[in-house]
Amino acid sequence: MTKKTRTILFLVCLFLFLLIAPSAVFYSQGYRIDFENKKFTQTGAFYFKVLPKSVEVYLNGKLIKKTDFFFGTALIENLLPKKYQIKIIKEGYHSWQKNLEIKEKQVTEAKNIVLVPENPKFVVLSTDEKEIDDILYKLKAEREKNKIERPPALLDETLNTTSSYQVVRENVFWLSKEQHFYRKKLQVNTQKELIAQNIKSFEISPDLKKIVYFNNNEIWIIFLEDELGQPQKKAGDQLLVARFREKIGQVFWYTSHYLIFNVENKIKIAEIDDRDRINIVDLAEFPPTTSGGGPKIFWTPPDHPPQRLYILSEGNLFVSESLLK
Repeated sequence: MTKKTRTILFLVCLFLFLLIAPSAVFYSQGYRIDFENKKFTQTGAFYFKVLPKSVEVYLNGKLIKKTDFFFGTALIENLLPKKYQIKIIKEGYHSWQKNLEIKEKQVTEAKNIVLVPENPKFVVLSTDEKEIDDILYKLKAEREKNKIERPPALLDETLNTTSSYQVVRENVFWLSKEQHFYRKKLQVNTQKELIAQNIKSFEISPDLKKIVYFNNNEIWIIFLEDELGQPQKKAGDQLLVARFREKIGQVFWYTSHYLIFNVENKIKIAEIDDRDRINIVDLAEFPPTTSGGGPKIFWTPPDHPPQRLYILSEGNLFVSESLLK
């Protein structure tokens, strides 16, 4: 090889190095070419955590990744900033869909996704009225153990006329016999706050950070403390989960981020992540009770596995398979 040839090769290699090196540095720092907007931009990522595990994650209709077997998580990196259509699926379960946005140098998270089983199995537990009453009494007694309450002596005298109350986060919440929903801080000389009227019932979330309350047609959430995860909420924020023309029967916390309830004959499960849209699916449908109205439902406490749904319909007590696997 002549000296001239070596010089030419050296200059070619130098030119390629000077051309490629900056691109490699930009790439390592998360920069990509956004051809749609004709500019360099830094990428972002999605982080998902899903129950059950090993589900498929689709972005804009394309299968990108499966969540891992051990933790049910998936991290999808190097995504250009824009909105993506997310679809998470697993055979035998309702899919979860939402449009979420990627921003530069940020991770967009959805860490509390629960896929709801399709066509879960229900079996008849009892047809005897006395036995059914005993079963439901024991289930309700077990659930009452989980409520955080204080002796009435520590509460305002007005609570003596309430139908139900609970204490959480240094606040007492109660439902008056007139179906008015109130809150008052457990401090001297604090005034009670009217949250809503014509409320049927309310329930504290398992993580003690939220309350669900509802009337015949609407389901609402009130946040008791700042929610720093995504979507972010401030203490005191309220969220309308759903509104129906039909009559709502009962509402329970399915998990700390999902609700299970019945609307006339249909039993539904809804998330409380209000980004884009709230996913609501139909779990099952049962005829009404013998006394009229929709079926009566009872959900075992989320922190007491196996989590099963009990349904009283046409004088029969049904029980589901475990719904959170």
